[in-house]
Amino acid sequence: MPRSPTDPRRASSRLVRWTLLSTLALPLTAGKLKLPNPMAGIKEGLRVGYVAGSKVHAYQSYAFVYGFAQGNTMNHQRALDRLERDGLPLMTALRDAGLRPKLEVSVEPSPSGINVYGVDLVVLPKSGPPVRLPGRPGSDPATYHAASAKIAALSKLPAVQVEAGHGAWYGLSTVLTSLDAEASTLLKHAFALRVMQEQVQAGQQADWFDPTRPAAETLADTDAALSLLGDDIDRVRADQAAVLALFLMGTQLHVPGVPEALVAEIGAQRATCAEWLASHRQPTMEDFGISYQLPNPESVKKVIDEQLGVVGSAVKVARGVATGDLPRTLDGIAGLAPKDTKLRAVAEGVAAISKGDVRGTLGAIADLGGPETKVGAVAARLEKVAAIIDKVP
Repeated sequence: MPRSPTDPRRASSRLVRWTLLSTLALPLTAGKLKLPNPMAGIKEGLRVGYVAGSKVHAYQSYAFVYGFAQGNTMNHQRALDRLERDGLPLMTALRDAGLRPKLEVSVEPSPSGINVYGVDLVVLPKSGPPVRLPGRPGSDPATYHAASAKIAALSKLPAVQVEAGHGAWYGLSTVLTSLDAEASTLLKHAFALRVMQEQVQAGQQADWFDPTRPAAETLADTDAALSLLGDDIDRVRADQAAVLALFLMGTQLHVPGVPEALVAEIGAQRATCAEWLASHRQPTMEDFGISYQLPNPESVKKVIDEQLGVVGSAVKVARGVATGDLPRTLDGIAGLAPKDTKLRAVAEGVAAISKGDVRGTLGAIADLGGPETKVGAVAARLEKVAAIIDKVP
């Protein structure tokens, strides 16, 4: 039986609080921070405060980004390995046994704004009712094992192979859940940074690290932090699109050419994961992202605004709520952030996949990002697969 994923609502809340509250502790522990130009260092022996050019918000934000991105990238890699080893072979074996396997991806929204995904394996025999192998959080183990035994009997495959293969597809659904949690939490943090910028521009001493910093220093620092957050959210959208592409191909494996396209897509995604892990590393105060090139802050802020919807009025409302109680205020500000507007696009993609709607899935992926984003590369590969599927009556 697949394990239910950890409740993302609780995990997300803890991560948000950790991120925001860590801004209070870092000034007391910061030693020396060495950053690439135009970033300068934080020198030891200073009072609580930072020298000109210090990018402590960027450092703190990137540390948060890296923790999320590394975990999710490695989880994505493991899911790809299992898919190639167990998931695809199961579907092929079921088809070779004269059965018709079908994947039905599900989505369960939660009040926290993070969707929880699952995937059922439905097997249609030559005669008789379909057999459903449930793959949703909270599924009954007895029902699960009974269904896997029926599929094993129909296909003459070992039950352990059936469960391992289905578990591979279920594992892919948990990648979507984790990516939702990453995007939602980072967007909340980005929103809190935007609120602080509004406060500083209004003349308030609102910098989380040092309220006495000049406004220009704080704004430059938070622009760099927003750049890092926005760049990672772009990566998340591409990974969400990539997982949707895999599920879509998984529902179309009966079409000649699609199994080969699925193997090629797994290879492309594995290369993307490996490239990210090779080019990013855990930031330290002594050496933060030497090879990292910041995107343009203005363009990234636009991306964040679009991902959250129109946030201008919400930012100003949150600014008015702020008090001197930083832990409570920052947690509250994150709670005021608009929900991730792209969750609907992912859910629509899931619905289209379960219907076998190729063009609907492509439309949902297009909503995650345009051709100029990292999503564009995934969409271009999937368009080629769609062209193959379109030729089948």
